[in-house]
Amino acid sequence: MPGDNNQRETGPILKIEGLNKSFGGLQAVLDFSLSLETGELKGLIGPNGAGKTTVFHLITGFHKPNSGRVVFKGINITAQSPNRVTKLGIARTFQKIRMLENIKVIDAMKTAFYLQKPYNVLDVLFQTPKYGREERQLEEKALEFLTFFGIAHLANDLGSDLPYGLQRRVGIARALALSPELLLLDEPTSGLNTVETDELVEIILEIKDKFGLSIILVEHDMRVIMDKGICDSIVVMHQGAVITEGTCEELQEDERVIEAYLGAGVA
Repeated sequence: MPGDNNQRETGPILKIEGLNKSFGGLQAVLDFSLSLETGELKGLIGPNGAGKTTVFHLITGFHKPNSGRVVFKGINITAQSPNRVTKLGIARTFQKIRMLENIKVIDAMKTAFYLQKPYNVLDVLFQTPKYGREERQLEEKALEFLTFFGIAHLANDLGSDLPYGLQRRVGIARALALSPELLLLDEPTSGLNTVETDELVEIILEIKDKFGLSIILVEHDMRVIMDKGICDSIVVMHQGAVITEGTCEELQEDERVIEAYLGAGVA
């Protein structure tokens, strides 16, 4: 399968140092630092408004930090454009599903290959043999990913017509189609029922192993983080800052986490 690679170098693939981001008078991220080892699955949790999604925006270039650095594979990518970050090997999903309206699932998947398209505008305009050949190959690749997620039979359905859980799968499949080394998952189980959540957790673990990915998982469902043991380590944010990091067992005994998050009654 495209992107299937279990041979990765060891050591930090991502290093974030002292990120700060404010919007007007609101300090959204405060002196945020994080180190992610190659092949690690790290959780990023915290109450609503803690700054988790803003951190993802800063990593992927959707926001520019006021200060601090983001280093990916030894390259300073701070404030690079989202396209540049994607080309370097970082893909992400979003809290709100960005499924294109009135477009088939297979076509939504094919758009994820835009960075790899081997033809130019003239090929498209004149429908050259090269264009036709490469389009067929892209469709085959897209079907491979859909098959992996068990949804190849939905290839010709409109993406916006799919149930919420299946739209989530398409979103992750599209991210994987970019052949990333680092995958950022922003609340992938949001809106899913218990069965759908359990199935998606298994998929996340499978793609981590099969594709040799490093993953940061923002998750609101504490059952996924604490009970499933999906993460190698977990970073806890509160009011834009990191308050602690550890395993799920360590965090369950940490008074700062209990006070800031677990005690807030978050499901």
